[in-house]
Amino acid sequence: MTSKNIAKSVILVNIFSAAGFFLTLLFQIIFAKEFGVSGLTDAYIGACALPVSFVAIASSLLEKTFIPVFFEYKNRAADARYSIHNFFTIYFIFLVFLSVVCFAASPFIIRLVLPGFEAVGFSMALAMLKMLLPIFILGGLIGLLTSMHYAHSAFIFPNVCSSVKWITAIIFMLYFKGRYGIFAVAGGIVAGYTFQFLMLLYSTFKNITGLRFIFNLKDVFLRKVVMLMGPLMIANAFNTFNIIVMTRTASVMSAGSITCLDYAYKIMTISVFLCVQGISVVLFPMFSRLASEGNISKLKKLFTDSQRILLMIVMPIIGGLIIFRHPVIRLLLERGEFGPESTNKISALVFGFSGAFFGLALGTIQSQIYYAIKNTKRVMFITFIQMVVFVCMIFMLRSVMSIYIIAIFFSAAIFIGCCLNYFHINKILGIRAMRQDAVFIFKILIATVSMGAVGFVAFSLLKAHLPLVFVPFVAASMLSAAVYFIFIRYVFDIDELRFASNVLFSKKYE
Repeated sequence: MTSKNIAKSVILVNIFSAAGFFLTLLFQIIFAKEFGVSGLTDAYIGACALPVSFVAIASSLLEKTFIPVFFEYKNRAADARYSIHNFFTIYFIFLVFLSVVCFAASPFIIRLVLPGFEAVGFSMALAMLKMLLPIFILGGLIGLLTSMHYAHSAFIFPNVCSSVKWITAIIFMLYFKGRYGIFAVAGGIVAGYTFQFLMLLYSTFKNITGLRFIFNLKDVFLRKVVMLMGPLMIANAFNTFNIIVMTRTASVMSAGSITCLDYAYKIMTISVFLCVQGISVVLFPMFSRLASEGNISKLKKLFTDSQRILLMIVMPIIGGLIIFRHPVIRLLLERGEFGPESTNKISALVFGFSGAFFGLALGTIQSQIYYAIKNTKRVMFITFIQMVVFVCMIFMLRSVMSIYIIAIFFSAAIFIGCCLNYFHINKILGIRAMRQDAVFIFKILIATVSMGAVGFVAFSLLKAHLPLVFVPFVAASMLSAAVYFIFIRYVFDIDELRFASNVLFSKKYE
């Protein structure tokens, strides 16, 4: 794949990912304005915990297992079509079965996730969970159809469909909120997933393949995907367990605690998504192709280069979030039912989640190496360690627990997992660049600290003389970005910056 093709794909995916990012953010802004932070919003977020986590798991499972196996069949068109049709049929049956089971077990699920809720909150959360159950089927199939598009190098359309989902959810929520209150939010989410699924299904029929119902449990393709899915499913279940532990722990605290945690977590995860989405979507098929060809030398180089470039992007964003977290949250969310007290709580939580930002961003690229070389058991093992660390810390300090301690413990667990992944990947790929990586991280850290110091001073001085928060924030952000660029380009002359330029303008990635 030429560097211009890589650059074009990354840029286009980032553009449409950014559109989805802003629409997701707009949805959260409207939700905060209309409903604020209360026990009511806690009930909605608690009801969303399982369906939304399942969709994330399904998308991750399929993207990371379907694509590597598909490349083995790509040159056998007839076999590939048969296996895709068979997999779609069996997966659809599984999703329907899972939805029925969750409907029957919905009271138990709500009691498990939200043990601190009284009768009224419990009833509302239960009703919203039942409304959201179609997401199991729709979201699961969306994950499969998206993976099929990515396997055929169709990176743009799935991101367009995701944007349509959020537009639909926003319109539905605004139109029906007066009549149905917070239930309009749940209805909007289901409507958005429905539109996204229908668009992807139409595109699949038109541009990739038709779909026939075939049922064959002995199909080799199915077995390979399921074998890869097993450890990865357990790993994602561990991640979901961490989210449930956070929600469950916060449910026995003051009203609004779950919502504050959710806002801060979403600010962190949306930022991670914006940083890594374009890079990871384009790089993973390349990792898979190089691994299937046995081209380990190029795989090592591509992984090392992409990880360092990601660090150059992630570190200043973390620094910016830490320095400007309060004005950012105030500008985005503080209106309507969302007051200054909520801003203060969430800004403190964003600081607590900053370590998780670093670990999740790098972990996205790291995990893709495991998936590409089909070593999903290692992902399961390290995710299990993260879960044990997090749960043990929560258990040991449960008597003095607060939502801020939850955020810090979660960050610590994710960061530990990221470090373990780094050392193990270096070992299995034979990468001997720890000293160079340490020097690189030190340079980026110095540039980030300098950027943050200048930004903090500039914002403080400008805020004292200007009545609006927006103008000092924008001016300080631009000055900080300029300082960071000067450090990495002229003070340290970082090689990876030249590599990023070469990817955009040279003839070929080598």
